[in-house]
Amino acid sequence: SSLTTTRRLSLGGPLNGTVHYLKCYRFESRPWRVRLGRAKPAIEAANDAILRRIGVAVPDVMAFGSRRRHGVLVDGFILTASVPKVVHLEDYFRSHRPEGRSARFEPRCRRVMLDLAATVARMHAAGFFHIDLQWRNIVLSEVSPERPEVYLMDSVRGGIRRWSLMRRHGMIRDLAGLHKDARQYLSATDQLFWLRSYFGVSRLTESHHALIRTILRDREIKSPRNDG
Repeated sequence: SSLTTTRRLSLGGPLNGTVHYLKCYRFESRPWRVRLGRAKPAIEAANDAILRRIGVAVPDVMAFGSRRRHGVLVDGFILTASVPKVVHLEDYFRSHRPEGRSARFEPRCRRVMLDLAATVARMHAAGFFHIDLQWRNIVLSEVSPERPEVYLMDSVRGGIRRWSLMRRHGMIRDLAGLHKDARQYLSATDQLFWLRSYFGVSRLTESHHALIRTILRDREIKSPRNDG
């Protein structure tokens, strides 16, 4: 992107055979408020540490750092270990549900969605909101193929929110981000099932449906559907 470049590294020596990802930041073209603020690699590393304490799986951070010139950010990096036997959430659904939302809900996909609902609920209950929670930032570890583990990625925009209005805003942002790709692979019934799991209820109330309408409006404004 205009801000980052990510490289996949296969390391030798004592770490022979291990895979890491090096994300490099270039700040020189960014606004001054960004260049004078806290470095994004440090924010991402701190957020990953918070998520790990909450009990949310994230890649291991091996190292991070940044450089400043005359107090202004120039560049930075964060090095993370690869998730073992990793597969992107979207690729997993393409493989196990190739016909998209019209296909029968394959049991493994249902378990993944239940685990994702529990992960997001746990994160939000702790007051942490990802803000860039899209399917591209969710991967699975298939160490146990019958029960893949959900990992969240790229949490640099997120953080702890303590005020109720900010928490509601963060929840809407996260749920709307998930809906963006979920609507390609999940029927409306599937998505309501996911939301019941997220809220921990057997039946959605009117307040839940009001929140759903807010999420749909938010998503429609940002990326209108063209498929009717």
